[in-house]
Amino acid sequence: MLGHEIIHLLDLKNTALEDFATQNDLFIKLARKKAITADHFKVFYRRREEILQKINKIDILVERACSFREIDFVETTQTKLDVIEKQKIKKHWVTKIIEQDLEIMTMYAEANSGIVE
Repeated sequence: MLGHEIIHLLDLKNTALEDFATQNDLFIKLARKKAITADHFKVFYRRREEILQKINKIDILVERACSFREIDFVETTQTKLDVIEKQKIKKHWVTKIIEQDLEIMTMYAEANSGIVE
């Protein structure tokens, strides 16, 4: 059933968002313990870019799945509830990532201005 596939893709996306947030947390912890350099930022952003590419691929698959008008896509109350729950999880991770990114951008600005040593 197409609905189950979409829910599975939403789960994969949420897992990728969680991984993204985890990478942010690890970087923030590192930056709090020792001086961060431009190389640290390069490695960090390269890891994030890999996760973003994965998320982009998942988004493309979701878009394709949603564009089908097949008979086996049966909209049930449970499917709707599952999608709503996946969206709530996504919102949680996106909110966390935005908060982390604000902190990381501050660290980056400080590192580039020579404040962080």
